[in-house]
Amino acid sequence: MSHFDADGKSHYPFGKGLGSEVVKQFGIPNLFDFPIRPTLSASGDRGVPEVVADPLGEVSKTFQELGICVVQQCAKIHQQVSPW
Repeated sequence: MSHFDADGKSHYPFGKGLGSEVVKQFGIPNLFDFPIRPTLSASGDRGVPEVVADPLGEVSKTFQELGICVVQQCAKIHQQVSPW
């Protein structure tokens, strides 16, 4: 799910652990923990997305992992429906 770090701790405003229940219940193959960062919104407002401003940062890594999983799932679906 989503979290933010403050006072040396990770805080989960939407709860923690519920995502794994959703994964099991609906057979979702991946679960991502998106960091909540004030810089994420601000960088978009400035026109320089955080993934561009900090390509090695936590937000960028999470979006890269998500992108990889989307491509993998699309490839699986393509294989299932492709006549070749």
